[in-house]
Amino acid sequence: MSARQETTRLTVDLPNRAHKRVKTVSALLGITISDFVRESIEEKLNKKPNALTKKVLHDTDEKRHLKKFKNTKELFEDLGI
Repeated sequence: MSARQETTRLTVDLPNRAHKRVKTVSALLGITISDFVRESIEEKLNKKPNALTKKVLHDTDEKRHLKKFKNTKELFEDLGI
């Protein structure tokens, strides 16, 4: 992390195999595990949605093709569950 920023500690439980992979990859890249995790998170957060996701978001924003239900019972009945 180049610029000093206010931080919050995050604890994540990983299976041993996943931890070993993260540790190995970060070592091969010459960065700390923390930097690897931060970069991975930033990459995911900055990922652009694909065409289908964009359409769904647009349709949702425009309130197209959306059904409304008074309660969960109606929703479940519509879904057949």
